[in-house]
Amino acid sequence: MYNYKDLTKKYDVDFAKAIHKRKSKRTFNDLPLKREDEEILKTEILEINRETGLKIQLVEDKPEALNPIEGSYGLLTGVRHAILLIGKDDEDDAERCGYYGEILTLLCVDRGMDTCWVGGSINKDKLDLDIDDGDVIHALIAVGSSAEHSFKDSVIDKIMGFKEKNRENIVEGNLHNMPSWFKEGLDVANMAPSSLNQKPVIYSYVELEAHVKLSSKQRYSYLDLGISKLHFEIGADCGKWTLGDEASFEFEK
Repeated sequence: MYNYKDLTKKYDVDFAKAIHKRKSKRTFNDLPLKREDEEILKTEILEINRETGLKIQLVEDKPEALNPIEGSYGLLTGVRHAILLIGKDDEDDAERCGYYGEILTLLCVDRGMDTCWVGGSINKDKLDLDIDDGDVIHALIAVGSSAEHSFKDSVIDKIMGFKEKNRENIVEGNLHNMPSWFKEGLDVANMAPSSLNQKPVIYSYVELEAHVKLSSKQRYSYLDLGISKLHFEIGADCGKWTLGDEASFEFEK
């Protein structure tokens, strides 16, 4: 079974450090991906697709298809490479795209690449995509090299309310009665990116069991759910969530 921890062994990825390091970049440079990074991404995408049935694809050097990205309000410029998160048009695949897409994002960050989650659409006619009837692009991750965090990035972060919510706002119940691993999971889940920074994912710990659910269901809520679950797992470092809304936490054996 595909597990992000395998990448720690394979490539010496520090996921916790990558989470703290990650910042959305919106202005990319005209530089190719390094050959080693390209091969690693293709290898992991292939493994994820085999495991999950998703059809994630890496698009390289296609600025004519990736600029502009409809729905990004022109905030991204110079995008040449992207990871397209493709799957069936249902809630489970949307969540899988969030979960495994964030694994790939953090792998990129750990290897020194810049990234940005994008919920917009692209000109698919300019790409040779392996998409069947019923498949959709749930989101994409812009990947490449950018300048330092720009003034534009800072302004946009401020407008969108980039500051994290307090962990009390993403949990139901009294934190004082919750174990340390659960609190550590919350702290890292609190750093998960989400659409318009809404963070619709709520955690709870009742009668020695951990649960997670969506407080609202918008266009990208299940994508956000997958991303948040991965962050929680990295922080808690002792188990894995079941798939879907109203999910439960299963401890590693």
